Amino acid sequence: DGSIGRSRIASISAGGDATHLAFGTENSNTLTEVMRLTNTGNVGIGTGSPGSKLMIIASDTAPANNLTIKGTAGGRLIISQPDGGCSSCGVDNAGTTWSCIDVTCPGG
Repeated sequence: DGSIGRSRIASISAGGDATHLAFGTENSNTLTEVMRLTNTGNVGIGTGSPGSKLMIIASDTAPANNLTIKGTAGGRLIISQPDGGCSSCGVDNAGTTWSCIDVTCPGG
């Protein structure tokens, strides 16, 4: 609608010399934190205290698409397992079948 809203990136103390970066946006004249990057490299969307490298928390109880991965030819999600193995999961090119297979983990 062309109106100007507010957004903010703030440095937040995490105790001692540690800081987090908090990202906020405005909705109905209320500035709300929507994402946080912690001093340990964790990213939280919908949470100010992410407990993993990427944590996505829906703000309501209704079913929602909390994470969308889209590729032009059956995009895949690589999941690292606690035992050191990896699984590649995704939907086939027809968009009809979800499956996971064991794969060699990518570097890093």
